[in-house]
Amino acid sequence: MHRSLVVVVAILLGGCVERRLLIESDPAGAIAFLDGFPVGRTPVSVEFHHYGTHELLLRYASNGSGKAGETYAPKREWVEVQAPWYQHFPIDFLAEFWPGGIVDEHRVRVTLDRSDPSRELDAFEKRAEERVFPAPPPTDDSSDSSGSSHP
Repeated sequence: MHRSLVVVVAILLGGCVERRLLIESDPAGAIAFLDGFPVGRTPVSVEFHHYGTHELLLRYASNGSGKAGETYAPKREWVEVQAPWYQHFPIDFLAEFWPGGIVDEHRVRVTLDRSDPSRELDAFEKRAEERVFPAPPPTDDSSDSSGSSHP
C-alpha cells in the first residue's frame, strides 16, 4: 500500500518537458506560420510537440510602423529542431516525470530580404497576360502556303 501511494504521488507531482520554439525575424513583426499554421507576429514563442524538421514561413506585411515603401519577400525555411540528450530513450521517460518540469527552448532567427514591388508587379502582369492572352499555337510549316486544302 505504501509503495503504490508513493508511485501515485510521484506520477501526480511529476512535471513534463515543455518544448518551445522562439521565432525571431529581422525586421520584427513578420507573420509567422509553423507547419502551415499561423502562430503570430515575430518575435513569438511557440509550443511544439515533436522534434525534427518543421516548415517555417515568414511574411512581412507593413503595418505602418516601418519606413514608407519598405517591402520584404516572403521567406520559407526548413528548421531542424534537435532533441537534447535527455529526450532520448530511455532517459526521456525520466525527464517527462522530473519534478517541476523542464523547458526545452530552441531559437531561430530569420533575416527577410527586401523586395522590389515594381519588379514583382511587372512579373505578375506578365503572368496574367500569358493566362488571358495565351500565345497562339505553333503553325505546321509543312502545310501548303497557298491556303488551299486540296491536293
